[in-house]
Amino acid sequence: SISTLASAAGVNVMQQQQGKETLKEIVEEKPMKVKLEGTFTEIVRFLDYLSRLERILRVRDFTISRSNAPDAKKTNRLIFEGDIISYRFVGDSKP
Repeated sequence: SISTLASAAGVNVMQQQQGKETLKEIVEEKPMKVKLEGTFTEIVRFLDYLSRLERILRVRDFTISRSNAPDAKKTNRLIFEGDIISYRFVGDSKP
């Protein structure tokens, strides 16, 4: 799960929102909006962990910005916001 990977990478999950699943030809797309906080290294580690999963995922429309936390500048905390789309093969939808 996203929370497990985030915890292993050292990032905090600030927001996680499931989107509506959609069927596209032979795959089902399951989008999720996430907002994470961590250092640059932790965020990159999280993305690396995502890339190693057995399922097909895509990270789309993301931004990385400085955190608004009072100690953000001192601790180099950043905010990652983006969409993570997972895909599931559902087979040929035609009869």
